[in-house]
Amino acid sequence: MMRLAKRSPATIMEYQNKLGYFSKFLKVPLAELHKHLLPENLINYAATRIGKREAGTSVRLGIISR
Repeated sequence: MMRLAKRSPATIMEYQNKLGYFSKFLKVPLAELHKHLLPENLINYAATRIGKREAGTSVRLGIISR
């Protein structure tokens, strides 16, 4: 979808990386990530980001929520 929307290769790679981190956190395959986008999973993931750069956390959560 992102290629069809003419997103840059760097943007596509960034999304893949961030979604990959989240799928590893949940211990689910990336292809099944959409089945696990639950509020409690997002909250638990955000809790692991405490103490890390706020801007980086915002980017990660923004990508996941999109």
